[in-house]
Amino acid sequence: QQRNELLELDSIQDQIFKLIEKQCYEILKQAEQHGAIQMATLCEKLTQQFQYHPYNEQDTAEKIDSMCQKLTEYYYTNYCKKMAMIPADEWQNFEKNLLLQILDHHWKEHLVVMEDLRESIGFRGYAQRNPEHEYKIESYNLFKDMLSRISNDYIVHLIRLEVQIKRAETPEKSPTS
Repeated sequence: QQRNELLELDSIQDQIFKLIEKQCYEILKQAEQHGAIQMATLCEKLTQQFQYHPYNEQDTAEKIDSMCQKLTEYYYTNYCKKMAMIPADEWQNFEKNLLLQILDHHWKEHLVVMEDLRESIGFRGYAQRNPEHEYKIESYNLFKDMLSRISNDYIVHLIRLEVQIKRAETPEKSPTS
């Protein structure tokens, strides 16, 4: 159903800011220890995820909400710069196709995992658990994880994207003798 809704949409750009914000918040939470952001950890995680970031390891950590806002604006601005380099209709097609590819990949992966779960769920009965109930819980958690991975991969691909524009080559004049 979500795939069909995606196919019908003209543009998914209005969701990008929210997805970037969610991703930045998750990274900040991973870098938080004892209520404070560890800048070295944050820089490492941002580099792993997006390959670049606006911080230096010596920078002072701020509150998580203000850092999340700054990171989101930083990555969204970079996204907009890339978007401005390409005609809008081509960019929208690219975004939609990228999301469809990621969605299809993760859906196929999810189906394989669900098949494995279906085959192994019977063993839960030996542990005095209701296999049907366990299957519902596990499958729901697997589905939520899949949705999270889809949005994560999509944002990572958009942020890591490097736009290269081919210049029209002008034919060289051959020397005439």
